[in-house]
Amino acid sequence: WSGPGCLHDIIDFSTGLDKSLVDNNRLIILQPAKLTDAQLQECTSSLRQVFQFIRDAKDKAKIRTLINTDKKFRAMPYQAVQVLEQVTHTNIKLPKNYKKEEPVDMCQAIAEMIADGRQEADKRADAAEQRADAAEQRADAAEQRADAAVSELKQVVRSLASNGHSTVSGIAKMLGKTEAQIIEWIS
Repeated sequence: WSGPGCLHDIIDFSTGLDKSLVDNNRLIILQPAKLTDAQLQECTSSLRQVFQFIRDAKDKAKIRTLINTDKKFRAMPYQAVQVLEQVTHTNIKLPKNYKKEEPVDMCQAIAEMIADGRQEADKRADAAEQRADAAEQRADAAEQRADAAVSELKQVVRSLASNGHSTVSGIAKMLGKTEAQIIEWIS
């Protein structure tokens, strides 16, 4: 920690505030991410589980091991769960009939979060599949319209050539093709 070490280091006294009116309390900075297992063992309340969860939050394997081996995660106080939600930016799933005075089974809450995540992923995959199917149908319809237009154009060219309205060489010249290309195309 390289920041302020006491209250006086934080306050701007240049505004005229009298320093003698403000107690110069020492700041105690807790950095859960840097706590060792030995330091965590010194915590005797649910703060141990909170700090350990915060410390290991980015490592799925450690969190899985933690919640499956530490029995205190089966009955966490609601306030501890609120701290975890705020610090880790996680929406912890609680049962619908949950009462705040009851302990929270974090194993169950996380299992439900995982199940919700899977359901959401399935919904998104289904929606993506439906969009892909719709795009494929639009592409097929466009291809059919293009084939119909080409077929109609060939019929018009055949009709012009056979009715004497225009010669194959005249049609070839109009389309920028050779006579052989036109004959092959309308055959």
